[in-house]
Amino acid sequence: MVEIYDDHEQSERVRDWIKENGSAVVMGIVLAISGLYGWKFWQNAEQDSQAQVAAEFQNLTLTLDDERFDQAFTHFETIRAEYPKSAYLPMSQLMIARARLQQGQPDLAETIYRDILGAKAKSTEFIQFIAAERLARLLLHNGDSAAAEVILDKYDNNEAFASRFSEVRGDLLATRGDADGAREAYQKALDSMESGTGDRRMLELKRDNPVSIAAVTEDS
Repeated sequence: MVEIYDDHEQSERVRDWIKENGSAVVMGIVLAISGLYGWKFWQNAEQDSQAQVAAEFQNLTLTLDDERFDQAFTHFETIRAEYPKSAYLPMSQLMIARARLQQGQPDLAETIYRDILGAKAKSTEFIQFIAAERLARLLLHNGDSAAAEVILDKYDNNEAFASRFSEVRGDLLATRGDADGAREAYQKALDSMESGTGDRRMLELKRDNPVSIAAVTEDS
C-alpha cells in the first residue's frame, strides 16, 4: 500500500490498526461459512474498502494542512458515514476535534472527544487516552473543573500518559488555589516525562509558580 503517513505523528499506530482489520477469527468464520471463493471475494472487497478509506484519510490530512476546513469536514463525514468500523475513524476524529477548536467550536470538539471515549473498539484504546487528556484540558479551560476531574479520575491509569495527565491535574489543582497539590502533580509529571518529549521548562515554571501560571492559563 502506498505510504501516506510519513509526516503524521501517529503513523506507526495507524499501520498497526490497519493490520488488525480482518483478524484471524473473522477470516476463519468467513472461510467456514462462505468457502474459499467467498473468502477471496470478501478479501478483495476489503482491500478495495481500505484503499478508498485511505484515500479519504489522505485527503482529510491534506485539506487540514491547508486549513481548508469545509472540505476537511466533508472528508471526515464520508469516513464516519461510509467506514464507521475503519481504524482511520478514531484518528480522523482527533484531527477534526482539533480543527473544531481552531474554528472556535469547542462544543463540537467536546462532542467528538466524548464519541471517541464511547467507542468500544479495542483498536481505539490508545486514542481514547489521547481524547480523554484533551477533553480534560478543554473542560478545564471552559471552567468546568468538576467535569475535568471526572475524566482524569477515570482515565489516569496508563503509564504511557502519566506525565500528561499529571500536568492536567496540576492545572486543575492550581485553578482551585491548591498550590501544594499542584506542585506535587507537576513534579510527578516531570518525574514521569520521557526524555526528549514535552515541554519540560514549562512544567518547571508551573511547578514553581502554580497559581500565577493557572491565572495566565485561564486568561489565554
